[in-house]
Amino acid sequence: MKQVLAKADVEAQEQFKIETLEPLVEQAQQGHLQLFLVDAADFVFLPFWRYLYSLVVRYIKCASGRNRYNVLGALNAVSKALITVTHHAYINAEAVCTLPVCLRQKFPRDRLVLVMDNARYHRYNETYPNYDTFCQAIADCLTQTNTTHKAALDTLLVPKFQTFENVCFLP
Repeated sequence: MKQVLAKADVEAQEQFKIETLEPLVEQAQQGHLQLFLVDAADFVFLPFWRYLYSLVVRYIKCASGRNRYNVLGALNAVSKALITVTHHAYINAEAVCTLPVCLRQKFPRDRLVLVMDNARYHRYNETYPNYDTFCQAIADCLTQTNTTHKAALDTLLVPKFQTFENVCFLP
């Protein structure tokens, strides 16, 4: 069994594969361009439990904080060479903009084609003409926490707190 995302447009993806991707792969195999498949991975230095059933609550020591190591990778569709941009924060539009610069340095004369998924940071966010406009946009967003963003915050912020008094940690 395999999964298909509920929002996936299977016909559009098939059309993209046949009309765009396969011809690009063929051009890359013939040496007419460098074709890269781009995606990101977000590694978090924190344990994540999938499922653990127990009659007794068990505690284990783990890393503190949520240190991240993020990798934006471009895999050459023909040579399988991997070019990466890494960050210790989230992958964002700035990181995505760094990747083509790295690729251009490595392939200064070649035609480059990057195939990306529809991740939010691949679709560059708004730019602002000056700092005041930028600050105002942030302030406007913050004033919408109880209106526009309320549903998202209701799922993200749940006031369930736990203390760790009188617990025994497993080795």
